[in-house]
Amino acid sequence: MTNRPQLVIATHGFLAESLAETSKMIIGEQAHLHVICLKAGMNLSIYQQNLKEIVEQYIEHGVLVMVDLLGGTPFNTLISLLEDERVSFVTGVNLPMLLDILAQPDTASLQEMTEIAQRVGQEGIKSKKDFLQI
Repeated sequence: MTNRPQLVIATHGFLAESLAETSKMIIGEQAHLHVICLKAGMNLSIYQQNLKEIVEQYIEHGVLVMVDLLGGTPFNTLISLLEDERVSFVTGVNLPMLLDILAQPDTASLQEMTEIAQRVGQEGIKSKKDFLQI
């Protein structure tokens, strides 16, 4: 494993697994990508403990956690970890955001990866009027 920041996708349902599998299909296996899913009926305290353990396991390299919803359980679980400068997050994880982050060189810092994820997430949302200039 390199010293690059680790990437954790933490979502409700199977979204994290699906995003990871789809990214693997497009750009191949990524050793620095980890997923944790909050599945229906799962014990919340066990999920929260597992997410914290994943973050703490890789914290020495820095960890960018990409969550689906601001205010959801995956995000709320991170609150206690955010005082550590080696932990960052972005909300609204999506495939373009993930692919762009995975394509970053091993030299990318946690701050750079966080800024790129946020920018790509914001710029990637388009509608018909953006193309037709209505």
